[in-house]
Amino acid sequence: MLLWYSLFRTHRKNAGWVGRCSGVRKRGDSVSKLQLDQVEILVVDPAAGSRDSVRDILHDQGFRNMALGESRADIEARIAYKMPDLLISEVDLPDGDFAELVIGIRHNRIGANPFVPVIALTWAPQPELVQRIVDSGADLLLNQPLSASIIAQRIHALIHARKPFAVTSDYIGPDRRGDAGRESAISLIDVPNTLEVKATGKQNQAPLGAAIVESARAVNVHRLQRNAGLIAAIIEEIAAGLENGLADEGTLSQIARVHNTLEDTSRRMVGTPFDHVSELCESLAKVLRGTAEATEADTTYTREVRLLRPLAQAIRAGFEVDAATAAREISESLAAKR
Repeated sequence: MLLWYSLFRTHRKNAGWVGRCSGVRKRGDSVSKLQLDQVEILVVDPAAGSRDSVRDILHDQGFRNMALGESRADIEARIAYKMPDLLISEVDLPDGDFAELVIGIRHNRIGANPFVPVIALTWAPQPELVQRIVDSGADLLLNQPLSASIIAQRIHALIHARKPFAVTSDYIGPDRRGDAGRESAISLIDVPNTLEVKATGKQNQAPLGAAIVESARAVNVHRLQRNAGLIAAIIEEIAAGLENGLADEGTLSQIARVHNTLEDTSRRMVGTPFDHVSELCESLAKVLRGTAEATEADTTYTREVRLLRPLAQAIRAGFEVDAATAAREISESLAAKR
């Protein structure tokens, strides 16, 4: 059940860095007068005591506009109605995977703002859980019970120094290039931050909705290009293995991964300037199905090997800037060979 908690009392306690909505120091010792009563926060926790504790801490900091929930369904209901400026949620929800929910938000499948700041909370920070939350694209993972000073510092950082977004073939979210295993050569995107806009009183500047749409388009193009690179890399491994007579369960697993990436790519191409690549994706998917069938039946796959690399290269070329003509030429050439 989603509960609404909007407080407009004039009394403010003197606790925390934003207790009086003013006096917060930024870099260069400049003073930022924050309007935290304008910020909309969604706080979700199945445990009423923990949920109320977070609410009270935020209220003491100066926040007044809060919605409370206890489940993933509450999160989805709230963001379907209106996106908050900050989502704070316990990760152990009774009706769904919180990490998958964040991935859905970051991939613009859930809600209207894929860039909403997300703070995840947990009582049990096991390594596997921590990695899943990090990989989901959440901004922060904090331990329960929550410290008032820690949450204040972290929200302050999200307002004044939020990290730009990174887009790779398997991740969309705040830059984590310092983490082991992340790609090193990636483009970073400064995304709209409604938390900052509301807290600093910038609501009357350029329309924020338009900025979110444009940034989402930029992220989408980056993801398409990353997907194309991943497809080309996996296809190279598949083709090399087939040429050497290596076709096994590993090959089928690689084929399945390419299929999943092609599905994501097809979804993201809708309404973009890259419609010309859709036919190439469909052709590659068809060839991969033939490869999988040949692998399972232990029969020849000469035709598949001949077509895999050119199709993957054409898809990659199709997402490069000003490369539409090259992609069409490759597609026409392949059509002539079939």
